[in-house]
Amino acid sequence: MKVLLATTCLLLLATSTVQASEWKKSWAQGVTEYRLQGEGQSSLYFGCDPNANTFVQVTDAQGKSISSLDEGRSVYASVDGKPSLLINDTFSDAGSSAFVQLWKQLRVGKSVVLTADNLQSTRFALSGTAHVLPKLDASDCRVMQ
Repeated sequence: MKVLLATTCLLLLATSTVQASEWKKSWAQGVTEYRLQGEGQSSLYFGCDPNANTFVQVTDAQGKSISSLDEGRSVYASVDGKPSLLINDTFSDAGSSAFVQLWKQLRVGKSVVLTADNLQSTRFALSGTAHVLPKLDASDCRVMQ
């Protein structure tokens, strides 16, 4: 009975954490911004300028961040338990390919888990993503420029 109660509590906690995320789209100084906001300060941010590579920033619940400008620091995303993809390198062939794949997965997935060294692992719900994130080729987001 105690095991069942503990398991139920953990499932409710995990479910409430996943359900708390929300996509927002905005514009600032010629840049289209997509932000998936989660618990605390956690977020996944894409800054899309049609004349530059997509800027990616991941922030954990405590406010620690890693972006595509942090050389030597990698952020990985796993959508619905699929193999992890490197998401903050939009300048290399492999990184660009992974970002394109991630974008497609985000539009149809149910949840994404972001991981990186020195950041708290974060899970976001992806409900409604396709209504906010357009297909990549219809967005201002670019890779490998």
